[in-house]
Amino acid sequence: MKKEIGHYMNLPYKIEIVKDNEFNSYVAICPELKGCITTGETEYEALKNLEDAKRIWLIDALESNGNIPEPVLHNALR
Repeated sequence: MKKEIGHYMNLPYKIEIVKDNEFNSYVAICPELKGCITTGETEYEALKNLEDAKRIWLIDALESNGNIPEPVLHNALR
């Protein structure tokens, strides 16, 4: 059974936000979705933009029957 975009959007994919001092902005990455990366002037904007980038990434993968990895469960107590 093919899963829908909503299923993947609700999964807890890892998110990384890094300050880019050279451009005075923030870079947001979803490392489990290779190439899913964006920027924003604030952390909030970068996170918001990452949701859009993730949706586009997932739609493209679904339409091309690409492999969509499930998120790795991250242990917050490491």
